[in-house]
Amino acid sequence: MMQTEQLLTAKEVADHFRVSVRTVERWIEKGLPAHKATEIQVGELLVQKRIGGLPPKGIWVIPQSSLTDVHGIRKSVGYPAEKKRKQQGTC
Repeated sequence: MMQTEQLLTAKEVADHFRVSVRTVERWIEKGLPAHKATEIQVGELLVQKRIGGLPPKGIWVIPQSSLTDVHGIRKSVGYPAEKKRKQQGTC
């Protein structure tokens, strides 16, 4: 079992990438390595004040080493690079 110092909560990952916790949960559904925290891990996270309480659905913990996997899972946003933008406001 990994030490909790090597694990990040979904909230911590969300804050790191400036996305919502739900987005991190979607990444987990798409294959980001994560697991539900055990009772011992939850206790350690509470003692470290990294969580405020136990949510009804539990706590996802993600190994720090998995953060590099996010770039392959994360959907890029913005205008497609291969498309030309329509010129607006020209007369």
